[in-house]
Amino acid sequence: MLIQQYWRFVREHGIDLQEKIGTKDWALTREDALAAISILKKINIILLGVDILVEKNDRFIHRPESWYVELNAQAKGESADQCVEKSLCAAKEYIEKFPEDTNGKYYYVLVPGHSLPEVEEKERLELREILNQWKYLGADDGNYDWLVELILSQLRYGSDFEELKEFITKQITTHFRIPIIYNMDINSSVRQVFDWYVGGK
Repeated sequence: MLIQQYWRFVREHGIDLQEKIGTKDWALTREDALAAISILKKINIILLGVDILVEKNDRFIHRPESWYVELNAQAKGESADQCVEKSLCAAKEYIEKFPEDTNGKYYYVLVPGHSLPEVEEKERLELREILNQWKYLGADDGNYDWLVELILSQLRYGSDFEELKEFITKQITTHFRIPIIYNMDINSSVRQVFDWYVGGK
């Protein structure tokens, strides 16, 4: 749930690269990238990497330079919190010092991790409890596992209410094969999930 704060900021301030180069990422200016890192620091989420793009004549081109964290840091005796702090400080320094020139406008693509494992498991359990209340889905015979993961992925990416509604509706009508005409509770069901996730940030 905490990661939602980050994605909300990125979607409001960044450029959607899906429309530009076909990748599901968001490009941020240096100023906005540093602000996004501050959000990750506040919610204690690790930053796994930073990619660099330059915009020239409305075309986005990947630069060969990039920064990625060493994932074996904990093997060196560092705590999880130390790994998070180290990654954010290193990424902040990398972005601040990156030599932007006048040959185009520079953007940064951040690659954050998810919540801590214990937080992720708590989210799964809470979401499963919500899905169990949706009587029209039928008994939970293992079908909920994949749906929980897919819904969480959508929420972590920053889907808004309408995007989440479209996604869940598609899953209900295709996988569960429930005609939407018989499912008049879909709006309240999606609202229940969306408010749960946003309310827990």
